[in-house]
Amino acid sequence: MTSGGARSLASADEPVRRYFEHAVGGGAADARGVRLAMAGWIKVGRWLPFVADWEGGWWFGTERYDRFFEAEIRDAQILR
Repeated sequence: MTSGGARSLASADEPVRRYFEHAVGGGAADARGVRLAMAGWIKVGRWLPFVADWEGGWWFGTERYDRFFEAEIRDAQILR
């Protein structure tokens, strides 16, 4: 982990620091971003399957109502 990552972990609890030092290693570069993906079911009147990706503070999702109709959803998370 570079000095930027080490500084950001300085305020973390000891078990958290130990985990990241073990999992990431001492010489790894800091991450420049994160991308999360999930899939599941959402209840909108009835249960519908969906998939979603989170990147840069935005959720991009897709719901499938039936084999002919699909909705794309975008949702922002505002961090202050």
